[in-house]
Amino acid sequence: MSETALQRDSDRRAWWRHLNGYHWYVFALAALGWLFDTMDGQIFLASRSITIRDLLPDKTDDVRREYGGYVTSMFILGWATGGILFGMLGDRWGRAKTMALTILVYAGFTGLSAISRTWWEFGTYRFLTGMGVGGEFAAGAALVAEVMPEKARAKALGFLQALSAVGNMIGATLFWVVEPIWGWQGLYLLGAFPALLAVIVRLGLKEPDKWVAAQKAARESADAATHKMGRMRDLFNPHWRRNTLVGFALGVAGVLGLWGVGFFSPELMDSSFPEMSPETQVKVARILEQRTPESFAAAVSALKEDETSYVAFVSTAMQPPIPADAA
Repeated sequence: MSETALQRDSDRRAWWRHLNGYHWYVFALAALGWLFDTMDGQIFLASRSITIRDLLPDKTDDVRREYGGYVTSMFILGWATGGILFGMLGDRWGRAKTMALTILVYAGFTGLSAISRTWWEFGTYRFLTGMGVGGEFAAGAALVAEVMPEKARAKALGFLQALSAVGNMIGATLFWVVEPIWGWQGLYLLGAFPALLAVIVRLGLKEPDKWVAAQKAARESADAATHKMGRMRDLFNPHWRRNTLVGFALGVAGVLGLWGVGFFSPELMDSSFPEMSPETQVKVARILEQRTPESFAAAVSALKEDETSYVAFVSTAMQPPIPADAA
């Protein structure tokens, strides 16, 4: 078979047929790391109001919501800080080693969240957890991008992000099952188990060949003494500026959609329905967290007759518009 025919055959092959066993191993570990990231975020979202209520028993609901917002902001700030700091560390220290460290950070401080006695202590642990979460995705995505073959890279990164939904489902399920028995403390203790994954990552992964080659080139370059790796300002030089700004804009849009709506849905419901009781707010929030028809139906069945109007309104608002030709 000619070289041209072989190239055409390679182009027609499904993306996963370009992967070997080590490619799948890297993808599985990176996907698990990100899955546990999002599981942690969902645990925090589902249990936040209960946790703040226990930590501030003598405060009104309005004050508790205010402090819940403070803690959420600390978590978001930690996420951003970790993405930057651990992203730079990954450039210098290595993708695999950094990913192992960030998993250990977010799992460890998630577990420590269970021993919080004050809201600021809880917020501090959430900030440090957020650093690990943001850093893990930065290191994990870079690791997958550099290890995967070119023809499989985009699909692998897409599936890596899609698996975040699985982490959200696991977090919501844990809240339903664990919180009534062990409380919010039990949820955060379970969130420490991904620390075991850090050991597997550290022992089982090697640094990507592309990262090793970049390190070697930096050491051998003429200005290696002053410029071993890339600098933040290099992102805004004429060659990279457009990609940097477009990527930044896409990231901001996604973060605003996730954090502005998803993580503040209880506050949005409170401002939209001021007459809604706290008990009904919890029920509606749980309904909106569901990802399958079965769990959605089970959550709705727990409503009282006078509470269904809220769900009807919110569910209708969440539905996509019906195409004109479907009418």
